[in-house]
Amino acid sequence: MSDRRATRPLNVEAVKAANAAVAKETGGRPLTMGPEDAALRKKWMDAYIAAGGNSETIGPSGKKPKDVTEGCTPSTPSPEAKYGTTEDLLKNLEKCDGGTDIYAKAKAANGGKDPVIKPGDGGQVDLSKGEITLDKDNDTCLATQQLIQELSNLSRKADFEKLDNDALAGDVSRGDYIKETERIEYESGVKNILQAFDACKETWCCQTSQKEWARSATGFDDYYDNYLSDEHKEHYGQWWDSACKEAYEKKHP
Repeated sequence: MSDRRATRPLNVEAVKAANAAVAKETGGRPLTMGPEDAALRKKWMDAYIAAGGNSETIGPSGKKPKDVTEGCTPSTPSPEAKYGTTEDLLKNLEKCDGGTDIYAKAKAANGGKDPVIKPGDGGQVDLSKGEITLDKDNDTCLATQQLIQELSNLSRKADFEKLDNDALAGDVSRGDYIKETERIEYESGVKNILQAFDACKETWCCQTSQKEWARSATGFDDYYDNYLSDEHKEHYGQWWDSACKEAYEKKHP
């Protein structure tokens, strides 16, 4: 049996159709290259092709394509997280970070202090505390990439804080607040993850980029308009509603 992959450039509409086809089963999480997702990968590719996307065969019948995880020893899950320990993730970054130097940048933005990194539900960074939470259900590969995202966000602490303060003062509209927040995350985190993944996937023993779905965006505006979910945008919109709306409406009656 031959494996298939989508050829580049990706068909944006076909990607949306394929993501929708597996959304119920995945809950929006990225598909892995493990055997547990084999059926979902096939379903995704079938939907992608049916929606007009092009594909190519990446291995003759009976032969497997090169697997960058061959010969790799996966990290042992810890009682706290599937990805193992924080030390496992930091070792990955020490071995390779794709030239992003993102840990040093995050530490500098955090007043020269090492960020606190802990497992939890989902991923986020508390800028005021310099505290990063990583999804405890992610494997080491995805957790390393999520760590890059949150370190990237921490590295832009000054930009986020200025935007928040301007919004709290009533100087930023709801739409502008959402878009500028997403712009900072795209310029740092999304680009850093893709850059680091491309350079480090064999070192990290990774098959899947957490941000692969955003790779073919031609720039931020394309990413914001055609790739980013409304649900993600609304997360920031709801904060603006609760914290900034009153001040904005006073200044803009």
